[in-house]
Amino acid sequence: MKKEIIIPIYLIGLSLVFVIVSLLLFLTGGKNTKLLSRKLKIGALIITMTAILGCGGSNSQQAMVTCYKPAPPDFFSITDENRKDGVIVVDEETNYILNCILDRRTSEEYSFKLVDSEDKTITKGDLEAEDGAFDEDSEDVKVKFDKDIEKGDFQIKFFTCSKDKIEDQEPFPTSLYNVRIK
Repeated sequence: MKKEIIIPIYLIGLSLVFVIVSLLLFLTGGKNTKLLSRKLKIGALIITMTAILGCGGSNSQQAMVTCYKPAPPDFFSITDENRKDGVIVVDEETNYILNCILDRRTSEEYSFKLVDSEDKTITKGDLEAEDGAFDEDSEDVKVKFDKDIEKGDFQIKFFTCSKDKIEDQEPFPTSLYNVRIK
């Protein structure tokens, strides 16, 4: 018989035994160590059998189930060098460079756009991988700002296109962050 049929039948039987042992343990006031030990072992066996039934199964093509939400594709995260007191800062100390990591890369081109509080473009530019090519799933990326850039609080948006095509993807940046330029 197939595992998908046997295990559920076995789990029903184990559950009945578990209920009976739990009832007997209740009737003894929880003082019978032998019943308590059996209840714990049966419970552990039920958990194990449920895991075998629920994960993977006999079909190797089944999707793996996790309790973690995966990062979206083309997700830019800011490294700690630019974080100061809970704020992302670009200043003389960082040489006006914003250090990022691009995860789950799907494109060959990336760009950024820096906007003010009224969504007016301050600057935009194409991005390059630190190693020279977007050829890995995860890439180190540096956003280089001109030293004469306007100082203040802004929002940086990342896109999966060249800077010339940003307007076509404007409503859909892959990542965005609030940035303070000092």
